[in-house]
Amino acid sequence: MKSYKDNKNIKIVYLCKMDEKKIYNGLLKNKNNCWIAGNTKEVDTILLSAKALCSYGQYFIRETVKHGFECINTEDNFNKKMQDAIEYLRK
Repeated sequence: MKSYKDNKNIKIVYLCKMDEKKIYNGLLKNKNNCWIAGNTKEVDTILLSAKALCSYGQYFIRETVKHGFECINTEDNFNKKMQDAIEYLRK
């Protein structure tokens, strides 16, 4: 992605979630719309998935700050955060 950073015609925004409990609850709540939760019956697997997604979210926040990219945490006010992403991409 760093090779695109200086290209004025391309904008990159990362979307992430970082709260393990919110991720876990969201996976359980959205089983019909979530590949992970919809394809496993083991609660422990869903919990491990939430932990992994949390770790990825923390990684993306850290790395986007380091490299000057935009990262938006979407776990609260999802529709507003999507609007924020759209506005960033349209600037």
